[in-house]
Amino acid sequence: MSSTRALTLCGPGGIGKTRLALRLLTSLAAEFPDGAWFVELADLRQPDLMISRVAAAIGISEEPGRPLLETLGDALRPRRLLLALDNCEHLIEACAQVCQHLLASSPGLRLLMTSREPVRVAAETVWRVPPLSVLPGETGQGAGDANRDEAVRLFADRAAASRPGFTVGPDNAAAITAVCRALDGLPLAIELAAARMRTITVGQMADRLSNLLSLLRQPRSGAPQRHQSLEQAIAWSFDLLEPIEQRLLSWASVFVGGFSLEAFEHLAEAAGASADGLDILESLCDKSLVTPELRTDVIRYRLAAPIREFAATRLDRLGERPDAEGAHLSFFAELGGRSEAAISGELQPAELSALKAENENFVAAIHRAAAGGDADRALVLALGLHAFWEETGNLPEASQLIESLVGDDLSDPMTFRGIAVLLAYAPMCGNLRQAVELADALTPALERELTPRQAGQLRYTLAFVHSARGDLEAASDLWAEAGRMLVGVDNPFARHALFNAGHSSTHAGRFDDARRYLEEATAVPPPVQGWFPDLVRVNRALIDIYTGRGGADELVAGALAVDSRGLRFRMMLATIDTALGLHRAGLTGAAEPWWRRLLDIGLEMGNMWTALVGLEFAAWTSAGSGDDARAAEIWACVDRTAADRWYGWWDLIEQEGAAQRKLVEGRSPDAFEAGADRGRGRALNDIADAVRRAKPNPERAPLP
Repeated sequence: MSSTRALTLCGPGGIGKTRLALRLLTSLAAEFPDGAWFVELADLRQPDLMISRVAAAIGISEEPGRPLLETLGDALRPRRLLLALDNCEHLIEACAQVCQHLLASSPGLRLLMTSREPVRVAAETVWRVPPLSVLPGETGQGAGDANRDEAVRLFADRAAASRPGFTVGPDNAAAITAVCRALDGLPLAIELAAARMRTITVGQMADRLSNLLSLLRQPRSGAPQRHQSLEQAIAWSFDLLEPIEQRLLSWASVFVGGFSLEAFEHLAEAAGASADGLDILESLCDKSLVTPELRTDVIRYRLAAPIREFAATRLDRLGERPDAEGAHLSFFAELGGRSEAAISGELQPAELSALKAENENFVAAIHRAAAGGDADRALVLALGLHAFWEETGNLPEASQLIESLVGDDLSDPMTFRGIAVLLAYAPMCGNLRQAVELADALTPALERELTPRQAGQLRYTLAFVHSARGDLEAASDLWAEAGRMLVGVDNPFARHALFNAGHSSTHAGRFDDARRYLEEATAVPPPVQGWFPDLVRVNRALIDIYTGRGGADELVAGALAVDSRGLRFRMMLATIDTALGLHRAGLTGAAEPWWRRLLDIGLEMGNMWTALVGLEFAAWTSAGSGDDARAAEIWACVDRTAADRWYGWWDLIEQEGAAQRKLVEGRSPDAFEAGADRGRGRALNDIADAVRRAKPNPERAPLP
C-alpha cells in the first residue's frame, strides 16, 4: 500500500471483506514501523464515539479542553502506521470525516477500510471483493474439475469440519458445484451451507435451493450476530438504505436473470420514485446490493440469489408484488412488441445482445400474464416474440410456451395465429409429425371465409410442412400466394413469404420463378435495410452458380454480410446456400467451414432439420476426400433420423446427395456397407459431436 493512502474493500455482507483485511494487515505489518492496528466498528451505534474507539485502539488519550480528533491527528503525524477500520457502512459519514482529517494531518498514515459502499474520502481507492470462483460446469463434471473452484474447495473444507471424512467425489461434485453456484460464491453463504452437512446430504441441500435463506441459518459460536445467518447479513445492509432504496430493491426482485438500466428506470417510475432511477440504481450498486456486470458490449445488473430472495420477502411484506410484477410485464410487453421490427431492421450487435439477455424476463412476463388471468396478453407477447425466439435458438421452449397458451377455436384470430406459429416451429424442432397434425387441422380453413391477413398467414404457414417434406414446388406456390395476398395488408409478412417462395424455387430448380419472386419480395414497400438485401444477394448468387454464370465470390460476400448482422436464423439460410453453392462450383474445401457453421447453428438452436443438412454436407466432404466408410456412416444415421421424423430433402440437395452416394457405393461397396452398418446404430448427437470434433483435414480417419 505504499502508493495508496486509503484502500476500501467493498462488497456485500458475507463476501469475506473482514477476513481479507486481516490477511492484508498481517502481510503488510512489517512495512509499518509504528504498527498495524485493526479497529472493529460493527457494534458501534453512535457515530460521535467512533473517534474514541480509534484513539483507544491505538493508545491515544484525550487531552482536556481539546477535540480528540485534533489530538489523534497530532499524535499520528510523525508516525508511519497502517490503520484498518472494519465495517464502516453504518457510520459512513463519520468515517469519511475522521479519515479525511487523519489523512490530511498524518502523511505517514495508510488506511485500510471494509465497507459495503465506498467511504468517499479524497485519497480513496475502492476494490470490489469478488465472490469465490465457480466454474460454469456441467451436470456430469468430475471431482477434479470441481476442485478447481475456490467455492467448492471452501465448501469441502467446512463440510469436512462438520462431517469428518467428507470429500468431493464423482457422486457429489455436480451437486456441490450447483450449490456453490446458487450461492453466488459468497463465502459466508457457503460456510453456512457446509455446516448443514452434519444432518443432510449435498443432494438434499441442492433440492432446497429454492429456499436459500431458511437453509442458511446456522448458529456459529464466536461469530458476530450479523453472521449467524445470511438473512441477518443482508438485513444489516438493507436497514441502512433510504426508504426509496429499500422499496426499489424489493421491486427489483421481480427481474429474472438480471436487468437493464432502462428496465429498472421503468420500475422506478411505476413505483412513483421522485429520485432519478439511475441515481438509485447507482447507490444500490455502491452499497453492494446490486451487482453491475460489464459484458462485451452492454452493462446489466443483477441481484445475487440470496439478496433476490431476501428482497422478494420484503416485497411481499410491502404488499406491492402485483404492482411490481405489473410494471415488469408492461416493460417487457412493450420491448417484445418492438423486437420484430428491431431484428428485421438495422439491428446493431449490441442491441441484439441486449435483447437476447432478456429471454428469462420475457418468459417470466408471459407466465405472469397467464397466471394473472390475462391469457390473451400472454399469447400476444409470446407470438410477438417469434423473430426473437428464432434468433435466440429457443424454439423448443417457445413452442411449449405457446402450446400452453393457445386454444383450439380457429375462429379466434389469436388461436389461429398461435397454431400457425406452432406449425412453423414444429419441423425445425424435429417434430414434423406435430406439424402434419396441425396442418391437417388448419387445411380445411382454406375453404372458409377468412380475412386477407388470415388467408395469407394460413398459406404461409402450411408451406413449411411441404418444405420440410421436400415438396418445394408446393411450398413455393403457397408462399407466393401468401405473399401476394399480404402485400398492402401485412408488408413484412408479404416480404418474407415472397422471399421464401424465391428461396424454395431456387432449391427446386425453378430458377426463373425464383428470380421473379425475389424481385417481388424486394419491391414490397417500404424499402428495408439490414439482413434482407444481403440474404437476397446470397440467393441470387446461388442461382447464378446453378445456371453457369459464376457467382461464387458474390455468394461468399453476401453470406459474410449476413454474418456481420449477428442473426443466427438468417445466417442459417445463408449458410445452407453458401455450402451448397460452393460444392456445386467444385470448391469443396471452401465449402467446409460453411457446412461446419451450419451444423453448429442447427445444434445450438435445436433446429433438427438444419443439423441434418449440415451432416449431409459432412458426408459429401468425406466422400470427396475418399473416406467412403465415414461418408456412409454419416449417411446411414442421417437417413434413419430423417425417416423417423418424416423429413424430406430439398431437390438440389437430394440430387447432389444421390449422385454422391451412387459414386461411393460403386467404388467402395464393402466400405460403404460397413460404414452404413455402424451409422445405423449410432445416435445423431453422437455422430454430430464426432464430426464437430474432427479437424478439417483431407485425410479423414473413421469417426471416433
